[in-house]
Amino acid sequence: MNNKLDDLPIVSVQASRPIGSVSGYIIDPRNLHIVALYADNRASEEPLILHTSDIREFNSQGILIDHDEQLMERDGLVRLQEVVKFNFSLLDKPVETDDGRGVGKVSAFAFDSLTWRVMRLNVSQPLVRNMGVSELIIHRQQIVKVTDNKIIVDSTKIKIKEKFSLRRMLLGGKPALNADSIGADD
Repeated sequence: MNNKLDDLPIVSVQASRPIGSVSGYIIDPRNLHIVALYADNRASEEPLILHTSDIREFNSQGILIDHDEQLMERDGLVRLQEVVKFNFSLLDKPVETDDGRGVGKVSAFAFDSLTWRVMRLNVSQPLVRNMGVSELIIHRQQIVKVTDNKIIVDSTKIKIKEKFSLRRMLLGGKPALNADSIGADD
């Protein structure tokens, strides 16, 4: 499942109707686990929070919960306060290799809908680096560390594909035509 949850309706079995819609995620950066969702609700000006453990059923049509009270205000969530304070956002987070090379930015992610663990990152690459390949897919096993500012991936497991080296082309020399080239001097 990808991160296209925004605006999905949240339906209460008890109320037999939609009671809100998803407006964001609360991700624990320590383990890349989606612990809760932000929910917009007509009854509250502030987004409410829904624990992923309270979700009864989930599919592309919406999210099913047992009752309205499972949407809670931020103040009532003692066990989530630490993670909420991280204010961690995965989208647009820079990604670099453990040897310091920039890879791109997270443009999307996929998660396991049973465990709510982020399983894959889609990383958009800068146009200059890669004219032919616009996105890399990075599995969670390739992630070495997650910080407030960036995601660090194992350089031995990431191959940055490129069609040619713009720097080499402008400064002279042959373009790198090997599709598996990492392009160390780009």
